[in-house]
Amino acid sequence: MASDAPPAAAFPAIEYDLKIHDGEVMTVFRLRDSGIRLAGDGIEWRIDGRPQRAALADIRIIRLTTEVEARRGPIGATSCQIRFRGGRAVTVFGGNSLSPDSADRRARYEAFVIELHRRLGPGGYARIRFIAGFGGARFGFLLAGSVVSIILWAATTLGLLFGLAPRRIGTVIGLSVGLGMTLSMFRLLQLNAPHIYDPRDPLGSARAGSICDTLGPAIREIRRVMTPGKLRGAAAIGAVVIVIVVLIVASHQRVSLFEPGRARGFRCTLRANRTRADRGLCRGDAGRGVDRSTARKRQF
Repeated sequence: MASDAPPAAAFPAIEYDLKIHDGEVMTVFRLRDSGIRLAGDGIEWRIDGRPQRAALADIRIIRLTTEVEARRGPIGATSCQIRFRGGRAVTVFGGNSLSPDSADRRARYEAFVIELHRRLGPGGYARIRFIAGFGGARFGFLLAGSVVSIILWAATTLGLLFGLAPRRIGTVIGLSVGLGMTLSMFRLLQLNAPHIYDPRDPLGSARAGSICDTLGPAIREIRRVMTPGKLRGAAAIGAVVIVIVVLIVASHQRVSLFEPGRARGFRCTLRANRTRADRGLCRGDAGRGVDRSTARKRQF
């Protein structure tokens, strides 16, 4: 059977100094392995010093994700997840603003992604699934969390405006930070809304996600993968969210000794209690004095 991909000799070996991780991952606290090589009609890399190799013809799925730069740092990860026939996978990371060589690393990552798709050819385009963004369940969970966050932010803001919650500088600062993080999360979800990207323009089309276009398929995906165990887990998470909301509302109703008039009333109460105690002591001393004089008379 003739292959419609270019011959292996047409592809020179190119090595890219990029962080990698074994398997399909999105969140990693430490990346210990680095270096991936496009060699002819295959891909080569090392995990814990062990050499790995897979043919381009064995690629089944490629998933691209995009990070978002927020004021407090990057959110998400720019990565290329490659799954091969038989279940093997490797994830290549593009780095972020925290990397000392962020610009060079981003350029190397983009060059890798473009070269990888160029080597696949029309035959690979027809055989491989090209997916951009998060999985349906992950996307739906993050979207639900973002919606709950914006609802809490709106409720707290209205409470401040109508005097239902104490107006403190810390609360205002917290609301500002919370709003910025929530907007960054929505931006992350917008870029990583699950969709099929064009392998002829992988970088541009992978960033063309849309929450509105993905919401319908995401709901269907959640229903498909939702099991009784996952449903109970989701119910438990909802209960935790409700408890947190109740605690937040209850915390705004607490009595503070530092509110206007509270400290003065507290001091008056302390003074009154001290006066009563002093009177009791005087009466006790007087009683003990009478008893002592009576005892002396009896002795004489």
